[in-house]
Amino acid sequence: MRYQDQFVCRGMKILVHNHTGEFEKLTDSQTTTYDVLIAETDTSLVTMQLDIGWAYIAGVDPIALFKQRRAASSCGISRIASG
Repeated sequence: MRYQDQFVCRGMKILVHNHTGEFEKLTDSQTTTYDVLIAETDTSLVTMQLDIGWAYIAGVDPIALFKQRRAASSCGISRIASG
């Protein structure tokens, strides 16, 4: 049994929460780890939790990120932390 099947049969989803590192460019590429996660993630199994604060600190515009169709459909949860 695949790992994701074990989650699905229990009514669970995997949650991916970002920090700044996911927005760094991959070697010799304009692509980031976050780009890869968004492109390669099965949204029926995984929910992205966009941490707006960490995205902003990494130099990413969270509003622009939400406007990207794939990112918006993948982000089931957003987090804004203070302090």
